[in-house]
Amino acid sequence: MRKQAGFVIDKITESIEEVSTGKSFETEIILASVDEIRKVHKKDGWLFNWKREFT
Repeated sequence: MRKQAGFVIDKITESIEEVSTGKSFETEIILASVDEIRKVHKKDGWLFNWKREFT
């Protein structure tokens, strides 16, 4: 059984948008490297399992 992410996607945009203000932030999506994935930890506040999604 997979856990659900801790956020809701309420519309598709071409950037990250702060819902409370409507402010849009320039966004670039790139592939993460194995070294970058190894530096991401739950103890740092990440609620997303990057290692599981990377494989």
